[in-house]
Amino acid sequence: MKYPIFFCTVNEIEGGGFYDKYCQGSGIEDGIINVGYAIWREAIADIMADAVYSDMAMVFLKNVRADIIRLYDMISYTDPDSKKYMSLIIVYLMISSEVAGTENWYEAEKAIRNNISFRDNFIYHIAEIFFKNLHNGDFGTITLDFIIDLGETYISLLTNRFFN
Repeated sequence: MKYPIFFCTVNEIEGGGFYDKYCQGSGIEDGIINVGYAIWREAIADIMADAVYSDMAMVFLKNVRADIIRLYDMISYTDPDSKKYMSLIIVYLMISSEVAGTENWYEAEKAIRNNISFRDNFIYHIAEIFFKNLHNGDFGTITLDFIIDLGETYISLLTNRFFN
């Protein structure tokens, strides 16, 4: 049996090396790109691992709800691991039977909202951004716009938490 070989840093953009091309600066936009890329990189690695070596073939949102809410509650602008928590939330959502079983974002969102109630809408927008990228051609590829959108939305989530 052949397993697909996935090298994120080689195959994610044409010519490879997204990190080397876009994540080496220090400006405001670079921070947005770095955070978006960090979230994507961790989540896609776990999603790909699940696709190849599926130990979690039937994850249902109701069964992982407590884990997702715990991770969501841990997200904070003061915790450097918050990006990893966000990535794990995305993984749980994307590999769940309810979300992985549909090609339609509106059905996926309805399933997420019916099973998990988040305090703000940023998390749903992050899930939508990720879902649509996974269903847009080769799921392991990214664009700069996708990473910026993901990073901006995550930073908006952190900002909203800070002020609320």
